Amino acid sequence: MHPLLAPILLHPQGDTRVFLYEVTPEPPYFLECNSFTSSEPHKGFVFLPKTACEVRDVEFARALRLGQSTLEPVAFHVPRVKKEYFQDDIYPPTRVWWEPGLSGSAWLAGEDGQHRRASLRPADMMPASRAAADARGRSERPQSAAASRITGISLQEAQQILNVSNLNPEEIQKNYDHLFKVNDKSVGGSFYLQSKVVRAKERLDEELRIQAKDEKEKGWKAET
Repeated sequence: MHPLLAPILLHPQGDTRVFLYEVTPEPPYFLECNSFTSSEPHKGFVFLPKTACEVRDVEFARALRLGQSTLEPVAFHVPRVKKEYFQDDIYPPTRVWWEPGLSGSAWLAGEDGQHRRASLRPADMMPASRAAADARGRSERPQSAAASRITGISLQEAQQILNVSNLNPEEIQKNYDHLFKVNDKSVGGSFYLQSKVVRAKERLDEELRIQAKDEKEKGWKAET
């Protein structure tokens, strides 16, 4: 798992909910994702190996929940905008637990060993980090690319989140207001998605500032 991006699961014994949070290096740092609610208190959880997760659905963890008289499979997902890409920030190489890390004789001799690690990325899925880098390299100017690196979100992704094709300030503000409102926790929305909307708005505002600066510089050159 990326050291600066870590999903956390909280499941108090005897409670009926499991809380999923994502820790990020940027404000607000602790983002609530989708939670799981059961009709009866759970007595315990056993989490399956990472290899059991469906990475195409951005399934972060899969577990078996022990209820009062049932054993129920539960899947936890991290919401992502571009699910067609392999989310390499939450799927690091995982241990190949079914192979021994060292032989019995080596262990008796006092040696230490580590399990081999393997990637969970399907062969037909591009890593999200590479896709974002390629998109920035193709379509963004130096100042715009720098803004994407600083904010951690590309111009293209920001436009997709706010559903705008052109950098129209009125349309950006209108879509931002709508998406921010419908994702508010008070109406059953997701704080995680709401924070994504805020970050997208900040990225587009920065792009508008860059464009305004460029236009101003062009006007100065035309006058001289």
